[in-house]
Amino acid sequence: MKKLLVLMAVAFVDMIGLMIVFPLMPLYATRLHATPSLIGFLAASFPVAQLAASPVWGRLSDRHGRRPVLLVGLAASTVAYVIFGFAGTLWQLFVSRFVQGLGGGTTGVAQAYVADTMAPKERAKALGWLSAATSLGVIIGPALGSFARRAGEAAPGLVAAGLCLINFAFAWRWLPESRVQHPAATGPQAPRPLRPVSQAVWEVLRHPLRPLALTIIIYAVAMLAYNATPPVFALYLSQRFGITEQNIGYFFLVFGGVGVVMRLWVVGPVNDRLGELRTMRVGAVLYALGYVLIPRASSVPLFLIFQTLLPLGTALLFPANSALVSHHADRHEFGLMLGVQQALRGPLGLLGAASSGGSGSPPPPARPKLVVVITVDQLRPDYLARWKSQLTGGFATLALDGAVFDSAYQDHGVTETAPGHSTILSGRWPAHTGIVINNEGVQDSTAPLLGSRGPGASPRRFRGTALLDWLKTTDPNARALSVSRKDRGAILTVGPAKEQVYWYADGLFTTSRYYADSLPVWVQAFNALRLPFKAAGWKWTLLLPDSAYSEVDDQAWENTGRSVTFPHTLPLDSANAAAALPGAPLMDSLTLAFALSGVEALKLGRSRSTDLLAVSLSTTDAVGHAFGPDSREIHDQVLRLDRYLDWFLGRLIDRYGRQNLLVVLTADHGVTPFTAYARAHGHPDAHAVALDTLVSAANAELDRAAGTGTPRAWLLFDTGILFLRDNGRLSAVGANVDSIGRALAARVRRVAGVARADEPADLARADTADDAVARRWRHQLPADAGALLVVTLQPFSVWTPDSIAEHGQPSELDSHVPLMLWGRGIRPGRYGRRANTVDIAPTLARLLGISPLSLLDGRVLTEALAPGN
Repeated sequence: MKKLLVLMAVAFVDMIGLMIVFPLMPLYATRLHATPSLIGFLAASFPVAQLAASPVWGRLSDRHGRRPVLLVGLAASTVAYVIFGFAGTLWQLFVSRFVQGLGGGTTGVAQAYVADTMAPKERAKALGWLSAATSLGVIIGPALGSFARRAGEAAPGLVAAGLCLINFAFAWRWLPESRVQHPAATGPQAPRPLRPVSQAVWEVLRHPLRPLALTIIIYAVAMLAYNATPPVFALYLSQRFGITEQNIGYFFLVFGGVGVVMRLWVVGPVNDRLGELRTMRVGAVLYALGYVLIPRASSVPLFLIFQTLLPLGTALLFPANSALVSHHADRHEFGLMLGVQQALRGPLGLLGAASSGGSGSPPPPARPKLVVVITVDQLRPDYLARWKSQLTGGFATLALDGAVFDSAYQDHGVTETAPGHSTILSGRWPAHTGIVINNEGVQDSTAPLLGSRGPGASPRRFRGTALLDWLKTTDPNARALSVSRKDRGAILTVGPAKEQVYWYADGLFTTSRYYADSLPVWVQAFNALRLPFKAAGWKWTLLLPDSAYSEVDDQAWENTGRSVTFPHTLPLDSANAAAALPGAPLMDSLTLAFALSGVEALKLGRSRSTDLLAVSLSTTDAVGHAFGPDSREIHDQVLRLDRYLDWFLGRLIDRYGRQNLLVVLTADHGVTPFTAYARAHGHPDAHAVALDTLVSAANAELDRAAGTGTPRAWLLFDTGILFLRDNGRLSAVGANVDSIGRALAARVRRVAGVARADEPADLARADTADDAVARRWRHQLPADAGALLVVTLQPFSVWTPDSIAEHGQPSELDSHVPLMLWGRGIRPGRYGRRANTVDIAPTLARLLGISPLSLLDGRVLTEALAPGN
């Protein structure tokens, strides 16, 4: 019994290592662009290696002992896991899998070890216990692999290799040899010489109805189904129920847990009552029934119920079968014949695994139930790289399982909220959406707010159509919900459509009369909770220990000198707290909660139609302006947003399943640091630039030229654009507008911090391939914008006031944004090819099988689309 317990411990740890990497193998192969058939052959390489190795290991163990062969198998597994950990190509995954098969070819040797040490009537029970140890490894291994995966792609393989080394050392010290060497017998009692492997295999195939041969063939046929399942198990769960690398391991808890219980407490009594033969028959029936019912599971709970039939069946079938093999085989050939048993599973295992590749083929492209577009206002992509190790929530989910574009841009001149949001689902530059600056974005006095003060708002300035319009042309029943803290964040993402569009004002979520005459019941119910008012006195403290933040907490330029260190506290007065909430991380949490409330109330994604959920999160913008992109506050805000997104995406995945979701995350712009910070960190030419005096002087000159009695705002300057508002009057009095523009450009270029000043005519002639600034300004300006001049600042310079961190320039810092796509139809990976936010809409249109209603400026991101899309 002591030998059996030591062997069980060795088998237990060995199976943990195998199952750490096994569920991840097909998902890693998918990342390397393997087709389903290739994934099937990848899985088949394991039984192929077993086919070659098992009888050889068995014969060697009969001749030289079980212990040295088991140790060699453990060493081979260690090498395989190291290869898996660092595999960057498909052929390396194949090598890893094949070497695993060589190490796994010692299964028959382990069973022979049991046959050596146990009496015949105890073998089925003992083999059940040995199998229970491996089943316990099936429980722990996948969960450990899923957990290790969070530390990086190499981590699961390295953890498995480390465990295997420990196991090798344990076996070397504690596992004794099981074969007792007796003095050589002579005469009739002498055992016959060991047969060659080929002869033993040929005898089984030549006489398949003999008891030993038939028992081995039954095992091999049962393994046909068993080997056909694992290659597509992970892919099936991913496509059918939205299971990911981070949680797939827990499905093996059910399989392994049932197996352990069966093998420890059920196999022995059942075998004592029924005998090995009838126990094997009962197991075969349960086993077959599981394969019949599993494809018919319509939900995860039903899948788990049907899944339990497989461990129930295998717990009865396989130990009883191996015990019968040991009964029928000569004692001195236990290792050889149990090796032949494992070897004959190889050809059928190859057939099963390879043929299973087709079953993992993705279905014909189908629309997701819900498209989710998340825009994080002012999110710079370097935040995600800078704090990668601390981002373990929503950002990690999208990065690990999605398509990530490292060179994505809002490729236009004025990097503000309104122009940026207008590009995301329109597929067109601001020059074509007509949304040029924030101050001429969504303001509309003819569309007052419902139940709230504040300016009215609508998309009346938005030109053309957006994704929702294209979707509704194909499917009039498609619906949308768009929410944000800002009106322009909610409105411009969905374009002109009169859908469910809401934003935050005066402590409530509301909309304007452009969309509705009254708030629906679900919005009233959410507002009735008065959550913003209940946040009075809330303290914003650090999410992680102080040592996790490298930024200085107290910097003079932050927050105009008010409340510059943690904790930051909302006012105790409830009304003031609701007004101050947009500057606190809780605002993003509230926005996401409101979005989920709307999803449930509207039953989005519950019909045959594809629906749209657009969420714009604005707190990062508020914190970034107040504290800057290098502050402790923005660090903590991004960490908190990561956790909020984890909760939000988790709720959607639970509701719809990954296969029914398509998620995009991006930003409307980046941000430039405070000029004081920039000058203190190696950028002495950073300036806060003001053109107010120059523009006022120019307006006065134009007043004199036009002969007007009262001053007029002929020129209006906003975020780098000098607009001419003369309505033809200057031309009527003989003033030359082009001369005015050239004269102003010369004066502007002399201002400290200004890099260039361009007239629209000069931009039209510019080489936009080599001149990124000219290209971005051309993407910005409609033909009727009335722009006399566009002004670009030097790097790290901003427009006044510089009391807040600013954005708005066609600079790298302001235009570089994150772009992630995740879910149905997406090929995970990191992509270095340049992408722009105008590429999002045409890519979604391709995935949804719909056609834009006008010419677009963006392209389809085909490199990120899964095969078949």
